[in-house]
Amino acid sequence: MRARFYILALLAIAALALFSYAPGCGLIYDGGMYASLAKSIYSHGEYTYNGVRGDLPPAFPILLAMTMPLGDGGVDYVAPVAAILMTAVAFLLLRRSFSGPTAFLGALLLLSNPAVFQYSVTVVRDIPLLLFLFLAYLLYAGGLTPGKAVLTGLSSGIAVLTSYPAILYLLPIYAHALYRRERAILLAIASAALLIVPWALWSQANFGTPLVEHSSYLMKQIDLGKNLRYFYNVSLPTFLLFFPVPSLAAVLGIGMEARARRLGFLRDRYLQLLLLVMVPNSVWPEQTIRYLFPALIPVLYFALRFLSALGRERALLILLVALLFQARLAVGIADEVCPYFTLLEDGGHWFKGNTPEGTKVMAASFYQVNYFSERITYQIPKDRTRMERLAREKGAGYVLLDTYEGTTPPFVWDYFRYQEPLKRFSDPSGEVMIYRLSEPAASPTVTYSTP
Repeated sequence: MRARFYILALLAIAALALFSYAPGCGLIYDGGMYASLAKSIYSHGEYTYNGVRGDLPPAFPILLAMTMPLGDGGVDYVAPVAAILMTAVAFLLLRRSFSGPTAFLGALLLLSNPAVFQYSVTVVRDIPLLLFLFLAYLLYAGGLTPGKAVLTGLSSGIAVLTSYPAILYLLPIYAHALYRRERAILLAIASAALLIVPWALWSQANFGTPLVEHSSYLMKQIDLGKNLRYFYNVSLPTFLLFFPVPSLAAVLGIGMEARARRLGFLRDRYLQLLLLVMVPNSVWPEQTIRYLFPALIPVLYFALRFLSALGRERALLILLVALLFQARLAVGIADEVCPYFTLLEDGGHWFKGNTPEGTKVMAASFYQVNYFSERITYQIPKDRTRMERLAREKGAGYVLLDTYEGTTPPFVWDYFRYQEPLKRFSDPSGEVMIYRLSEPAASPTVTYSTP
């Protein structure tokens, strides 16, 4: 079959699967932060949140801002569309080394990874990062013409401005090109610089660093022993659990390639990418399976190398069984998780429709509430004294409580235990309650219980 048929089939399958859940899964904590920046870009031409300059790389908020004409729900379309395109790009990348059916099932395995599928219907930057990262690898894989070099650089630049670790993940192709003295790679570097340098200058002028990042404070929390234990006890096992057959086959494939190629195997771009994803993330303080997503393509590549050595029929059978298992698990998790956080939209819209523009709100889910309400929001402080001080000094007269975020300080539930909320929203997924902080709580006793 021609590659065009496989691509059309992948696009159709991915769109049907993803848009069965998106839009409508709800805006998670991180997504609210990016969505608020996107609304600031679209509505005011500024890169701010709560009137403060944004300290996140700008590519993902810009992509989200492009959907603002669709309303608040427009941001829900970015990750699914990126995932659909990413699946096609993954097929084309794998197709360079494997047969059409093998690459086709490999691309579907990538999409049906339960974690990838779940985040593909969620407002997170990790899926667009995969799209532009894999696209850069695809463009380089066929040899660099001047035109492809420019596109490689642009894809690389967008990937870096989506998430800075992409600088590490792109090293294998740029180092390989420089080692081989491919002059066209200079065009790629120049194209990437055209995108990255203006942001770096703006970041330097406003924050005193060329690549400002909201979570940079975590650099001070690197504890090698603690972080490595968490990686090997939690992060890596979770990654393997969601990708069991490809992961096992990849280990065998790496061993097979190492025996065949010996020291020359160290120059393999997929091996280098795998190491550049796994090693830095193993020591990072805040670990999540999303940060390991760029390792999925090298894992698939080595898995398919091993399975292909078993023979075409056996390889396809194993891939088909693995795909059915993963797809069932992915759908089961999506059914359980979606929708979630949805009532925060109702709470935010209540503020937007029932309070003046200067209203200030405290909430645990303050990023999402800020996006939907277009009101200044603050995170609920850790104790009652600080909450009351924030109310006095900043004029935050409302508190929104929800049952979604596990970070809500326990004292808050007791603070409002005997006060009737101004507005309550509830459904099987959770509950949102809005209170006036200016009204004193009836019970001063704090017992630190949770609902």
